[in-house]
Amino acid sequence: MGTAETKYVTVEQGEKAQIVRFLTDTLLDPMQVEAISAQLSVAFSQSSTANMVVALDEVTQVSSLMLSVLIDLRDKAAQKGGVIALAAVPDSVDYVLRTTELDKVFAMHETVEDALAGL
Repeated sequence: MGTAETKYVTVEQGEKAQIVRFLTDTLLDPMQVEAISAQLSVAFSQSSTANMVVALDEVTQVSSLMLSVLIDLRDKAAQKGGVIALAAVPDSVDYVLRTTELDKVFAMHETVEDALAGL
């Protein structure tokens, strides 16, 4: 099980899911989000599982473009019978997810371990 890392994100292949961790606290810049989107799309297409756990513990701000990336990943996962679970969501991001009602779209967990256990 390998790990891929770029300037903004690491993706670790686990048994049940890929685990995504962000290396930046803001996901606002369109070019940054596009780079993240490209990496996550490649990682998802090369994964041995259709599940992905996205750890948001380091993130304080998220753009609508980044939310769109997560929704697109969720749709791809669902087509393959998988899920995208969010873990360790900080209050500032939780507020955005609840305001946009995306908390009803994604499974949200306190920790990465809880998210993996829920798969």
